[in-house]
Amino acid sequence: MYAPSPVTYSEGAVPPFWSRFPKFFLFPLQAEPLFHMALLSALEIGCVFTAMFAAGFGFAGGADPLALTRGTMPMTLLLMFAIVAVPWLIFFRYAYKVLEQTARGRLTLAQYQQFSDKEGANRPYKQIAVFLLFGLFEGLVAQNLGEFPALVAHALVMLGLPATVMIIAIDNSVWRAVNPFAVLSIMATLGWAYFALFGCLMLLSIATGGVTLLLFVKLPPLAAFAAANFASMYFSLVGFNLLGYSLYQFHQQLGVDVDVDFSRQTQFSPDMPKPADPIGETIGRMIAQGKVEEALNLAYDDQRGNPHSATSRMRYQRLLVLAGKNDRALRHGSELIAMLLRKMRTDSALEVFEQCRTLDAQFAPPEAWQILPLAEAARRARKYSLALEFMQQFDRRNRGHPDVPAIYLLSAKILCENLHQDEQAKRILKVLIATFPQHVIAEEARRYLSALDKMVHPEAPAKVR
Repeated sequence: MYAPSPVTYSEGAVPPFWSRFPKFFLFPLQAEPLFHMALLSALEIGCVFTAMFAAGFGFAGGADPLALTRGTMPMTLLLMFAIVAVPWLIFFRYAYKVLEQTARGRLTLAQYQQFSDKEGANRPYKQIAVFLLFGLFEGLVAQNLGEFPALVAHALVMLGLPATVMIIAIDNSVWRAVNPFAVLSIMATLGWAYFALFGCLMLLSIATGGVTLLLFVKLPPLAAFAAANFASMYFSLVGFNLLGYSLYQFHQQLGVDVDVDFSRQTQFSPDMPKPADPIGETIGRMIAQGKVEEALNLAYDDQRGNPHSATSRMRYQRLLVLAGKNDRALRHGSELIAMLLRKMRTDSALEVFEQCRTLDAQFAPPEAWQILPLAEAARRARKYSLALEFMQQFDRRNRGHPDVPAIYLLSAKILCENLHQDEQAKRILKVLIATFPQHVIAEEARRYLSALDKMVHPEAPAKVR
């Protein structure tokens, strides 16, 4: 997700989520989310028909689809489930977009920024992986320890689920999401508010079940199924909006950087208070008074107390450069680039890299995995020469690295689309296809090369007799 320079606020400046509870229920009733939910609910019906026919079933309008699947082979059921799950995967991509934008301080659709599929599309799959790992854990507990410990394990897993969603939104990491210490850290940071949040989410879950049951009692099965999907998406979107706002409320404590100054929310809600950033204001006054060393010490203490806050770390980095502490700035900059890339803040990482490059013309990303996201960020910033510099001789310096095919393809695209060096782009594409013929990227490279060939050698028009 593209983000402008982040800002941070004083503790407690954002109104608590329980003061905005009615707004969470109104959010899905706007035109855009309503359109998504209605379209995906209709698509779900189409997927059910497709799944039933793919499995060899007919489907009558009044039939119960669950009854028809009894006695079906497991692989057939798996295929049916995969087809039926497609609309929900699309929905959860949208729901995570809502969560992330809200966590960044964008509380209305009008404030939303362009969402990058590359950075956000994998989160639903990672959430599914978390569910599977938790299910495996519960199964092992039940098998080895018995029924009561399994119930306790299930209760603990349910209690930790909101924290896992938050962790995936913040760090995009499955392993941190299933790490009990990371989950406990989220719970401890939010304190009693976490349990209030958990209670609200449980009420939403109960409401979903109640509405679904009522719909199946009152409506024919097919209509009930469509309406139940819509209702489930509605309550789920309320929950994701609530989770995103909770991250926004506790963004300082959790180290989440926000894009929209909370004081700017007044243009949408004039009654909201205007918070301040006391550390930032104090540092600004110190710099204005020429007390750069004191400002640097304050920024150092702030980033030590908030080691996961990109805002605190970037502020400290800028002050290191301002104070002329070049060696420290280069060391800290290397660490900061890695942290920003792990948080998927690629544009901010590129900014820090360029700061370091002004201090040392030989400065380079210290680890191979950092090259591709930095090159992509440089291309977005229209810094094509820098993007190519990042990727130059990557294949020779990092033989066998999994990013090599993507590096080849990105280099070719920049040369062709941005620098109009088609012949050089074609040479790189041919190397990619020859070196990695079975790689998924090779197929895209073949299509790209074919399109380039057609541009250079267009087919002769047919002769008219």
